[in-house]
Amino acid sequence: MRLYSLSKHRFKGLIRKFIPSTVRDKIQNSVPIKFEVHHASPDTWTANHLPKFFVDAPEFSETFAHIDEQTRKTAKMGAHPLWEGYEGLKDYPAATTASSRDAQQVSTKQKTGRFFSWLVNSLKPKEIVEIGGAYGVSGMYWCAGLKANGTGNFTSFEPNEVWGKIAEANIQSVLERGRLVTGPFEENQDKAPSEIDLAFIDAIHTPEFVEPQLNLVLERANPGALIVLDDIEFSKPMLDYWKDLRKDPRFAAAFELTSRVGVLELAKHH
Repeated sequence: MRLYSLSKHRFKGLIRKFIPSTVRDKIQNSVPIKFEVHHASPDTWTANHLPKFFVDAPEFSETFAHIDEQTRKTAKMGAHPLWEGYEGLKDYPAATTASSRDAQQVSTKQKTGRFFSWLVNSLKPKEIVEIGGAYGVSGMYWCAGLKANGTGNFTSFEPNEVWGKIAEANIQSVLERGRLVTGPFEENQDKAPSEIDLAFIDAIHTPEFVEPQLNLVLERANPGALIVLDDIEFSKPMLDYWKDLRKDPRFAAAFELTSRVGVLELAKHH
């Protein structure tokens, strides 16, 4: 008898392939948020504010209800073709290579999104940049925090024109000053704010794409800025890259949200 073993990432790929996304969402949203703090200097935002999430997380009830409704409407639009930049990617997980994806498959889940809103409400950023806007669901959550603050701007970059039009409508339904730039971030840097307080990198989840995007963000990032990376366990190379970033001396703090989202806090003197 031959025994087969499944890597953690292969197992996750099979889950994506065979378990309907609606079922996965219900399971994920029912599990309490967990944080794993790898390090945090005493004077960082992470050390002083992250523990408060379980105490003072606001509900944003009306805005969250609107986001839930917009997300359902967007999902009903069905699948749309992926951006052409996905063509020819090497060693990309087979479960993600479908030519079209719908909003349910690529959007930030409710539980994570509500954390994003709290993050903005607590950090009080003036400028947020999102790389990989998809259908605008995550953007709505970032904008919910800005709306509650009554100040701050949001700029999202999405290279897929079809997805981008949908994302822009969703984002501006929450925050009129929310902005969508159609095109890759790397080719449209001139449209990004000169100073960034919070960045969300959520495009193609490989170190080959994430590293140059991160470096471009850091060129504009203010001291103490937060950089949020999605799908840090998307593949073994991505997880290894995240582990290296956690030890990078440019960052004064690093923590994970439910083993999926990684957050880095830029040192005040980098």
